[in-house]
Amino acid sequence: MTGFLLLTVEDRFQFESGMLVVVPDFPVGDASGQSSAPLPAKLITPSGDQVPCRLSLHVTHLNIPGSADPDTRSRLTCELHGVTKAIVEIGSRIIVYDEGLADTLGLAELTD
Repeated sequence: MTGFLLLTVEDRFQFESGMLVVVPDFPVGDASGQSSAPLPAKLITPSGDQVPCRLSLHVTHLNIPGSADPDTRSRLTCELHGVTKAIVEIGSRIIVYDEGLADTLGLAELTD
């Protein structure tokens, strides 16, 4: 199965509801119609552990006072399912297998 690097985790936020969101996010651009149905993914920690998970992408409106830039107000954010903040270390890589998503976001195919 071909994998694509979605992102390398720079930060993560676990909300009281249990939702785990990771940063960075993406400009909405052509992905505005992207389904938020959970997709299979894999988390690779900095130590090399590989953890299967699922992810959903959501168009999120960010309330940034004073920002007139529409690109910073609505972003495509990534929610992880089946893992906790403790498992998702800064520097972890998130791999997806959906070629349509990879094409839409311009993701690089993994070569390792």
